[in-house]
Amino acid sequence: MKIVKRIVLALVAIVVVLVAVAYALPSHYSVARSIDIDAPPSKIYPLVANTRAWKQWSAWNRRDPNMQISTQAPSRARARSGSGTARVKAMAR
Repeated sequence: MKIVKRIVLALVAIVVVLVAVAYALPSHYSVARSIDIDAPPSKIYPLVANTRAWKQWSAWNRRDPNMQISTQAPSRARARSGSGTARVKAMAR
């Protein structure tokens, strides 16, 4: 009986530790990536700023040619491939 009691206490302790670690982790995270493109901004900006031109360069379109892109405004877009979305929040020129 003592062994069962110790096993139950060990399992409860593990659950308590896991819950404590989960509460210690941040609730939000972000991922940022950047690349250097060997071209003048005057050639790149129109392709990035115009969401309708994304099909020309987006890697997601090559992965999923049937992907649907719907634009809500000239500077904002939602791209759907599977269940993900992409939003342009700001663009520096």
